[in-house]
Amino acid sequence: MIPMDDGHRLIEALKLTSLRNKDLRGRFVPINCGQTQNDDGSYCGPVRETDRKFISKLNYDGTLTSLGIGVQSFDYVQAEFGGWFENEDEWHLVKAQDDYCCSVESCGTKDHLQGMAVLVARGKCDFATKAENLMESNATMMVLANTNDTAFRMGAEPEYRERKINIVAIMIPDEAGKKLESAILKKNAPIISLQ
Repeated sequence: MIPMDDGHRLIEALKLTSLRNKDLRGRFVPINCGQTQNDDGSYCGPVRETDRKFISKLNYDGTLTSLGIGVQSFDYVQAEFGGWFENEDEWHLVKAQDDYCCSVESCGTKDHLQGMAVLVARGKCDFATKAENLMESNATMMVLANTNDTAFRMGAEPEYRERKINIVAIMIPDEAGKKLESAILKKNAPIISLQ
């Protein structure tokens, strides 16, 4: 926690800086304040409100481009947890040994997943468990295929759990997942990038 004036200065500085700049990275962690006589019932209501306004303007969606099945693009949404990526980063995409990756063993071997983006299916366990298992398996990204044609920001419960996950985690619609899985099964081993 930092003093309110420093918090306002930090927020203003971050507004002027791209969050994807290699020289500056940060993560806002919402704070809970004790009860006081303030109108909003907290010590730091004004700062929390400024944080919410700033965070709500951040963009967490984009386009996943696959080079292994011809050049195809799919929409994605980045999770509330996980690491950041650079626009020039590229990953080889592989499929989890078991579609759901609900245990470290079911994801695949550490040698096979080292540094890879891994396609997993939604269901059977929560999003954070899948990401934690992939992180333990040496993967660098989780690409989760939803069960319908939507994608949304995945979260983690309890909140402190998400701070420990450092791999990139994104969700893509079902149809995109099917096309990427088909390319993997045809041994086209797609290379993907995120914009």
